[in-house]
Amino acid sequence: MNTAPPLVSVMIPYYNCKAYIAETIESVEQQTHSNIEIIIIDDGSTQEHRDYLQNYLAGKPHIRYAFQENQGVSSARNYAARLAGGKYFLFLDADDVILPEYTAKAVAILESNPDCKLVYPQAEFFGVQSGLWEIPPYEDFRSLLMGNKFPSISFHRATDYRVLDGFDESLDTHEDWDYWIRILKNGGTVYQIPEILFKYRRRSSQDSLIDKLSANPELNRLNWQKVCNKHQDLFLQYNLGYVDLVHLICNMKQHDTEQTQKIQTLENEVSDHVELTLFANSMEQKNMEQTKKIQELEDKLGKLKQAYDNARYRESMRALHREQQSDSTPSPAVSINGHAMLRYIYKSPSYQIIRAVKKLNWKIKKRPKKPLFFPTTEIQSYQEAVRILNSTAWSLLSPIHFLYKLIKKEK
Repeated sequence: MNTAPPLVSVMIPYYNCKAYIAETIESVEQQTHSNIEIIIIDDGSTQEHRDYLQNYLAGKPHIRYAFQENQGVSSARNYAARLAGGKYFLFLDADDVILPEYTAKAVAILESNPDCKLVYPQAEFFGVQSGLWEIPPYEDFRSLLMGNKFPSISFHRATDYRVLDGFDESLDTHEDWDYWIRILKNGGTVYQIPEILFKYRRRSSQDSLIDKLSANPELNRLNWQKVCNKHQDLFLQYNLGYVDLVHLICNMKQHDTEQTQKIQTLENEVSDHVELTLFANSMEQKNMEQTKKIQELEDKLGKLKQAYDNARYRESMRALHREQQSDSTPSPAVSINGHAMLRYIYKSPSYQIIRAVKKLNWKIKKRPKKPLFFPTTEIQSYQEAVRILNSTAWSLLSPIHFLYKLIKKEK
């Protein structure tokens, strides 16, 4: 029973790439999968680059080498595939690098999943550009028709290659997209290994395929159209024909217009809200300032009232003193009953109401509570009692006091 791991053919098309080919070959030789053949096709390099590669390969008899006149990458790949004997194929550009575990993990997936057509990893850039190359996971065949989803280093089966007769050599670019469409058009699954196992080089010379397509959009558009024309039936089957795309574009434009209008409406609402917020903040600030001024004025008014009451009290005391001087015999009621009269008023319901209102006012204005005033002399008590009885508050509450006296049966 043969237990040897399946043979993998790694094929490298080479064209004037002596600065990077050694690093690429070494990345293949460092694979943990043990059964690999390496095939390099020189696609008409200049003598300098050809001599460098041949000298480098002189000490590596396990690598197969062949030369052809320059015919393009599709022709070089097809030439290599005709020489290959592996069960699984991997086409690797001469300046890129695969990481050691890639081959082993891809082969394990293909071996355990007979319906799997393609296996590819996550990737990153290196060279003059670094960072993750965001290759999306495969969704479905329709998404593939809308644009290439796979890197050229995707593992696939040699039998699929031979059934399809390889790459279309009439395409200058997008030959790999055309190749993946033909592999998957009759079904099959695709697996993306969720780790970085491939490094795509960005050169300072900007002569990679991505750089060339960016610099020449007409070439990109022309070969894209060639692929669409070639698979016209598939594009129509998946509603990606000319009319479908025109309708799609019109709908997208309409959607963009509606979204733009919504955004403008929201921006206007936000602007209005900001203006209202600023106005409200301004009004709140003004209200705070006015409240502070009112509080200051109320404090001043309270001080003036207190000063006025004090002045009235002092004046009444002076008047009383003058009366005492003019009449040495004071009123018996005043001299004898002043304290009793004042205590009687303090205990009355009318004054209790007056006192409760004063306490509430002090609490609202956060002022300290004043104790009841108890003069030291009968005359001062009499004077304070007269002041209370002559006050507006007492006059307003006199009916309550009248009822109080009736209830107490007092005269």
